[in-house]
Amino acid sequence: MRVGLDFDNTLAEYDHLFSALAVETELFDHSPGSKKQVRDQLRARPNGEYLWRRLQAMAYGPRLEEARMFDGVSDFLTACHDSKIEVVIVSHKTRFAACKEFKTDMRQAALDWMYGKGFFSKTGFGIKRENVHFADSRFEKVRMISELDCDYFVDDLEEVFIEPGFPVATRKVLFAPGQTETNIPVTLCRHWKEIADVIISQPVFA
Repeated sequence: MRVGLDFDNTLAEYDHLFSALAVETELFDHSPGSKKQVRDQLRARPNGEYLWRRLQAMAYGPRLEEARMFDGVSDFLTACHDSKIEVVIVSHKTRFAACKEFKTDMRQAALDWMYGKGFFSKTGFGIKRENVHFADSRFEKVRMISELDCDYFVDDLEEVFIEPGFPVATRKVLFAPGQTETNIPVTLCRHWKEIADVIISQPVFA
């Protein structure tokens, strides 16, 4: 079995980082809360979209090393390794941010983070480096998922699953910690333990 995973906001969690950066850059006097709350409050300001994109460029570039793994990711990846389930990572991530102020290679920053977390180590999660793929667009990401013939794909964005061309045979798992329902045909999971129950606990794959 082959399981495909998104990267940003699926494996890597940024709420604390965006909150800290929002205060550090003096956009807020105190923590505005989650990443979504930071985004929504910034976008309501004049020039808010630029401020938000600049913060994203910082978080996904030079400060990405401060991102955390979501609770349960480590156990899930370990279980995949132990169960001989192949893991591939497919991320819609351009090499450089649209905000030209920051020159960090965001793809390399993501890879460095994965190296640091033991993604490619034989004593870690044992994922093959060549199993990490970066796409320039959502269309290209969906094409990669199709070409990789993933049995499951886990993503935090509903838009990925409704993108034209998403493979019919790939089972869709929406990772949405703060969501209780969805209007599209996906399996909604709020924690990685639930994702493990859906994917790894299936008797046919034991």
